[in-house]
Amino acid sequence: MALSMMRKAAGFHQVDADQIATVVEEMDRVVGSLDNLILRGQDVMLGVFVRPSTKKTASGLVLYTGGTGADQTEDTYQGVICRVLKLGPMAFNVEHFPSVLHEWGDAEAIPKVGDWVFVQATTGIQASYKGTGSQRTTMFESAVQMPDDGGWPVRIVAFSDVIGKVSDPSVLV
Repeated sequence: MALSMMRKAAGFHQVDADQIATVVEEMDRVVGSLDNLILRGQDVMLGVFVRPSTKKTASGLVLYTGGTGADQTEDTYQGVICRVLKLGPMAFNVEHFPSVLHEWGDAEAIPKVGDWVFVQATTGIQASYKGTGSQRTTMFESAVQMPDDGGWPVRIVAFSDVIGKVSDPSVLV
């Protein structure tokens, strides 16, 4: 029993670099412009990492990889991995919060736009965002209970709620 659960858990993490790049491209396309979004002081807008259920090969062929719409719905509401989309003017600001440098160890480690971070699944405000120029995605077609407004699932959190940073979003589910 324990071995089968471990195999299932390992399957959650099977997202390759091409799939991650696809998620980043889709997230950016669906989110659109963030120019009209103003965050207050210490807040951070995070795009939730939603595992794709398909993979595009070099020849352009789309293959089903075993993910389900239920997996995507689970990621949307319970996922802990997110990508930093926008920072409020004081978020991770070392001049205003010198302890940030000590907490993160060095300036390179401090999260910035584009980085993958992790937070508690219940942290912040969950929403769906689509800015100017947003384009719909087909990535969620098999998902159930996904935002039907065409936006991307996001969370708005205080910068102090960001627990850590990862270089590969598939390492932590």
